[in-house]
Amino acid sequence: MVCPERGAKIASLLDTATGREWLVPAPLRPLRPLTYGALWSAYECCGWDEVCPTVAECAYPGAGPAAGRRLPDQGEVWALEWTDETGEDDPAAVVVSVMGAALPYRLRRRATVEGDCLALSYTLDNQGPDPLAFQWAPHPLIAADPDAAVYDGPGWAAVVD
Repeated sequence: MVCPERGAKIASLLDTATGREWLVPAPLRPLRPLTYGALWSAYECCGWDEVCPTVAECAYPGAGPAAGRRLPDQGEVWALEWTDETGEDDPAAVVVSVMGAALPYRLRRRATVEGDCLALSYTLDNQGPDPLAFQWAPHPLIAADPDAAVYDGPGWAAVVD
């Protein structure tokens, strides 16, 4: 389940063959509306969020008119409403996108199921005339047992539980 209005949060990653929910579930009450620039930790810690164009609150280090502009904790895209583009290119894909608020960019995420794997692909388009400095990180909260093994490498990660 994807929530475009909640920063494109992936609220559930359910293995239908086993009934296993891989993400920390949302609380039973409705999720609170987001406030741009708020601390990520002040909201419900659940599901999978996107972190971009920065990880920590900081001044934008790039050149141009945005130089020195304050960027919020965990970036800004987790707290922005995304556009649902599902079905426009491929009816089997869940596609969402967001325009940056502090910087001129568009981030797009495409999700498909390939065999027994969730495949996510991302595109970040610079919408401005100056080079764009950015960081991106996925932020899933995995509901794993304490003895689960986590593996990662360039461009991939795995949790074995």
